[in-house]
Amino acid sequence: MMMVHYLGQSAYDELRRDYLNAVGVKSIEESLIAGKLILPKGLRDYLFSGDNIDSARLEELIAGPTDAPRSFGGNGIPTMREFFERIIKIAGNKATMTSSEYTFCKSVFDYERIVSRGKISGDKIAYRLMSRLGLRSCLYCNRLYTIHVHNIGRGKGVRPDFDHFYPKSLYPYLAVNLFNLLPSCSFCNKLKGEKAEKVFSNGEDYSILYPWEDSFDEAEHNTSFRVVPNEAEYRVMTGISDRFTVELQPTKALPDTEFAKPASCINTTALSERFELNPNASESEKAYWNRVKNTIELFGLEALYNEHKTEIQMLLRNHYQYSEIGIEMIRKTLIRGNNKTLSEEELAWSVRNMLYFGSLEHDNWGNSPLNKLKHDILQQLDEMEKYE
Repeated sequence: MMMVHYLGQSAYDELRRDYLNAVGVKSIEESLIAGKLILPKGLRDYLFSGDNIDSARLEELIAGPTDAPRSFGGNGIPTMREFFERIIKIAGNKATMTSSEYTFCKSVFDYERIVSRGKISGDKIAYRLMSRLGLRSCLYCNRLYTIHVHNIGRGKGVRPDFDHFYPKSLYPYLAVNLFNLLPSCSFCNKLKGEKAEKVFSNGEDYSILYPWEDSFDEAEHNTSFRVVPNEAEYRVMTGISDRFTVELQPTKALPDTEFAKPASCINTTALSERFELNPNASESEKAYWNRVKNTIELFGLEALYNEHKTEIQMLLRNHYQYSEIGIEMIRKTLIRGNNKTLSEEELAWSVRNMLYFGSLEHDNWGNSPLNKLKHDILQQLDEMEKYE
């Protein structure tokens, strides 16, 4: 699970403004005014003051709050998730709407018409949004490319799916909301379906991480891929044997207070045990780690990544077979090229990127598939070498 790296108030403002111009807010406003009495009461009360529509609130419904949330690097509300859940409490969902209310919301906030097929200056909005976000691999799994190509094959194009974090089938008024759209591969979009955000369901939290502001890798929360050998460690960690299991393991942020059991890269451990928290863990910690576990389970990430053993063995072999002399040769080749201005840290990353065919710096994981996996396994190897 990766995060959309689109933070800061100015970048947020620019993206939001461009999206509002693209979707045609005026047309949506006119449709709402014409069908005001068909709107669900909560949504009608939110959007209208008497006979007048509140344009600022409509823009919020389409493109999020004016002030970027603090989780986005702004000074607004703490998180975008809070904004969505506040709207959902006001407007309800499919189960709370009459048939005519639901049908009207679907027709006004029509994702296919406005985003998928809608155009601005001849450019489809979906393609324009993909270009602005600059993401090349699935946010949920980082296993498959989500590249888009415009005008190929008789003027047609190809692009990834857009997952609706809050499903449009349950919350039709969020179908075109900018921050409810997440570029994803078809595998993850299908696996997620309507399962992920059953908020306010018997008080139970079914939610997963929200890639606009959550990830597996945060300052105080880290979940890493680890190779767990099922036979002699030497044969596995040198890439000879494929008798290993890939696990996602949490890193303890607070010693002796967060997890009941520490993560281990020696023994295979059940997911429920790995994420078992101590009773004195805070409510925010419990919520976060519950979402991490739900995310791993919902997308079947461990099962999917255990199908990538060939790529993992190649990485392990490269790490074992390239001597310090070989690595130094790559380093000198980079220096002789157009990389004389690189710092030592940048040079070290460049060497690793060449050696392991990736973009291993954290902010570049979205450039191509499997970058987080490669980064984490190399980190595991570094840790093992440190204690040898």
